[in-house]
Amino acid sequence: MAKTKEAKTLVLKPKTNNQSNYIQAMAEHDVTFCTGPAGTGKTAVAIGLACEYLRDGKVENIKIVRPAIETCEGGGLGYLPGELDKKLNPYFVNIKEELIKYLGRSLLGNYFADGTIEIASLEYMRGRAETLDSPIITPDGIKLMGEIKVGDKVIGSNGKSINVIGIFPQGKKQIYKVQFADHTFVKCSEDHLWNTMTLSEKNHKKGYTAKTTKIIKESLKTNFGQKRHCIPMLDGAVEFNKQTIDIDPYLLGLLLGDGHIRTGGVRICSNDEEIIQEVQKRIPNELQLKHRKLLDYAIVSKNNKN
Repeated sequence: MAKTKEAKTLVLKPKTNNQSNYIQAMAEHDVTFCTGPAGTGKTAVAIGLACEYLRDGKVENIKIVRPAIETCEGGGLGYLPGELDKKLNPYFVNIKEELIKYLGRSLLGNYFADGTIEIASLEYMRGRAETLDSPIITPDGIKLMGEIKVGDKVIGSNGKSINVIGIFPQGKKQIYKVQFADHTFVKCSEDHLWNTMTLSEKNHKKGYTAKTTKIIKESLKTNFGQKRHCIPMLDGAVEFNKQTIDIDPYLLGLLLGDGHIRTGGVRICSNDEEIIQEVQKRIPNELQLKHRKLLDYAIVSKNNKN
């Protein structure tokens, strides 16, 4: 059986002085903007240099992004069939053709499969990989990451619900536990994207910028031991869907005024005997109010010996 050979791949060579200047600008700066008429090599040169850097080990991966393009007046990517990667595909045909020229079809397929090269819409480049058991806030309460499906709603940074339009399994990755000042934590990969503001960015009024877990880990504290990064708070209160909660109004008011919820149950703090007696009358039959110490009472199961 005859063996087929893949076509020889290209080596990047500028054709004009402007292309040479373009390559030099990209090599010397983190961000380069290029404008010009169609056909002048803006995309081809950028893709060629990116592939050259990947082959030479100067970069570990290539991320190709663009804004979500409306397909008709008042529409968006939702008007195209399929999930997000299928919706984006028509806008990246020319880029994929250039990638094939420099890397070959087989190697490019491997790079797409293992995530070395990734195509994404700019609007959705937040986060990267959280564990499947990570809790996600939805309008109806908490769901696990592994339970989220396309079409579900989750809570966005403004506290309002947003639609899930794409799910991209990341396979097995090394996981880090990221802990915050309030002792809450999240588990994610080292390429998970965060919006953080460093002390320097705050002092120079640069605001929040996107950084990976790896970058944050390597720059966690200043030389003086100060915590360097902070994350933004929600822009607004979380808007949950209305639900019926089966709880006695008196007990709810008491919980808000004189109680708290902690690991292991509900606690009430009071020295008013009338309140204590009222709680005992109103809690369900399978529960009891147990005195802990001083003014501290716990609502526990009658089967709980503690």
